[in-house]
Amino acid sequence: MSVQTQDDSIFEGSESFTLSANASATVGGDRFNLTDTGTGTITDDRDGANNADTPELSVSSDSVVEGGAAVFNVELSNDVDGDVTYEFALSLDGQNAEWDDFASNPLSVSYQLDGVTYSATANNDGSYTIAGNATDIQVSVQTQDDSIFEGSESFTLSANASATVGGDRFNLTDTGTGTITDDRD
Repeated sequence: MSVQTQDDSIFEGSESFTLSANASATVGGDRFNLTDTGTGTITDDRDGANNADTPELSVSSDSVVEGGAAVFNVELSNDVDGDVTYEFALSLDGQNAEWDDFASNPLSVSYQLDGVTYSATANNDGSYTIAGNATDIQVSVQTQDDSIFEGSESFTLSANASATVGGDRFNLTDTGTGTITDDRD
């Protein structure tokens, strides 16, 4: 017996199912009842450019006038059947922005789930746990206005997304560049 499965683009990891078979018959006045079960495993499709279920992570870039918030869009290419842990970090390595250019707690994270926007709360370790089917994940980075003429300054937002679903794990990283434009005061 074969069981047809459905290919989708959701990262689900390995999934198991049970097929039960029952047969009964009467032969020469004797009745027989036979029952057996078998377990099947559906392995998530990881081969091929168009059908690979493992998502890709992308982070946009943004430009902001000092004192405003740079908004980075963070996106997974495919839904995940479970929660995803995100970690976000600012970096000034190789950039010309300074830590004084940012508010004291510069990051805020929001996302949409079923059309409703939520503010994400950081876990104790600073990571964020967000449903794998969340959309419109945005990381806002609040900058500080000052009276120093600095020209344009840049910084990097790095994002890491990881999850383990059905015994399969992914760990993805991407970055976006923020540009702070002087407000000329």
